[in-house]
Amino acid sequence: MTMTVSQAFEDSESMAELFRLFREREKLGRAKYGTTVDRTDLTHRQWLEHALFESMDHCLYLIAAIRTEENR
Repeated sequence: MTMTVSQAFEDSESMAELFRLFREREKLGRAKYGTTVDRTDLTHRQWLEHALFESMDHCLYLIAAIRTEENR
């Protein structure tokens, strides 16, 4: 019997939550962009730039969270 990735980790609530969030993000991406990351119209550099910009956003979120904690 073949198991899906999420079934293999069903005993971990954290992994189940992570997979739920991945599915939700892909659904949002499909609705917003009409495609998934399986698209083939971007160059390798464009993928790297997307990742860079996402990482930059991540840094901004971390700074905002740290400042929020400092101001409590």
